[in-house]
Amino acid sequence: MKRILSLFLTLVLTAALLSPAAAAANETAGKDSDWLYITLDPGHGGDGAGGNDPGAISGTYGYQEADLVLKIGLYLKEELETYRNVHVDMTRSDRYGTSATAPLSKVENRVLYAAGKGSDLLVSLHLNSSASSSAQGATVLVSNGNYRPEIAKVLDGVAGNILVQLEKLGIQNRDLTKESSHDGTRYPNGKLADYYGIVRYGVENNVPSMIVEHCFLSSNSDCQNFLSSDAKLQAIAQADARGIAAYYGLVKKDPGEVDVEPLFRDCRSHWAKDYINRAADAGWVNGTGDGLFQPNGTLTRAMFVTMLAGLSGVDEADYPGSTFSDVSVGQWYAPSVAWAASEGIVSGTGDGRFEPNRNITRQEMAQIMASYLAWKGVDTHPTADPSTYNIPDRADISAWALDSVCFCYEKGLLSGRDTGFAPLANASRAEACVVLCELNDFLLKSGG
Repeated sequence: MKRILSLFLTLVLTAALLSPAAAAANETAGKDSDWLYITLDPGHGGDGAGGNDPGAISGTYGYQEADLVLKIGLYLKEELETYRNVHVDMTRSDRYGTSATAPLSKVENRVLYAAGKGSDLLVSLHLNSSASSSAQGATVLVSNGNYRPEIAKVLDGVAGNILVQLEKLGIQNRDLTKESSHDGTRYPNGKLADYYGIVRYGVENNVPSMIVEHCFLSSNSDCQNFLSSDAKLQAIAQADARGIAAYYGLVKKDPGEVDVEPLFRDCRSHWAKDYINRAADAGWVNGTGDGLFQPNGTLTRAMFVTMLAGLSGVDEADYPGSTFSDVSVGQWYAPSVAWAASEGIVSGTGDGRFEPNRNITRQEMAQIMASYLAWKGVDTHPTADPSTYNIPDRADISAWALDSVCFCYEKGLLSGRDTGFAPLANASRAEACVVLCELNDFLLKSGG
């Protein structure tokens, strides 16, 4: 009988080990296309600390690139948000700039800003200049496709549509510009990186990023025909918007229509989206601000215990003190840690410490989960000897956590990673939401 049970557990655990990989494989395929998040980057401008980079300057008209592209950006945001399910963020909304535009020499800050916003597209807005006054027209700087070619495909499509729309205004179409590194900088796959910083950092951070050079400030005809009034700058912005809308198939809102954004913009295509939304709707977890959840962010010990307290409906007012020397009364997590300690769910890490801000390991998570269920009256002993469980990296699991890991595996409460359990790896915020949902369902089924 024991051998039959062991074989059964082997089959169950093997399936559990495969489930995260299968979910990750569906992450891109299951992308939620209902919403489009775009970051607009009016080039140059302030560094957030009083400095200013005017960019190119028209010798005849005195126009400054930074000022004109800011106007184009504001008009473009206004126009894009007339389409259904579009949200636009801007790296700067005035001439002074923000942390995203500072310091001026670090263009990667602008990409990191877009990545932090969960953006699907970064459009850096510029005007060109040349030593030759005869140069005119628009070009869009996009990726060479040497790394993450799917990003290059998106950029080619969006940029091509923008150029078509700008051409309809009478702006010469100078086609796409793809330029590789001049100094041998390479992508992780060994191929030459893109030359332009916005484009390269976008590829590296998995945010399609382009630079639109709308016209030449050095061309009197371009200045006169396309840049000499706010109405002409707005027309450029509207052309950009039509190009973006054409690529993504955007539809204009009906009069009075109000969009309802996703709960967390950075979870729209995440494999754990449904678990995260469920946990948030139930009040077990909170986001990190600005419509973000940071699902792949590592999970601290304090975060996980606080989530468990939320699952249990703990009244923080009932736990005003602190058991551990490194958990100060008044910290946001102190009541939850005090609750968990008082109920025997956690016992600290030794020497009267809890280490609240240390990232929790997966085996620690399993132990706390089992202790939580034991507090709920569940028998958390595994039904077979831990040595019979088919966990390839079982030897890496600490003795104090082995029973808890085997129990959680057996009950399907905590899956593995790739071909093992990865006991010493850090858990993610998304995994915590999955765990909370599984614990809740398990207790409902068991009557706990």
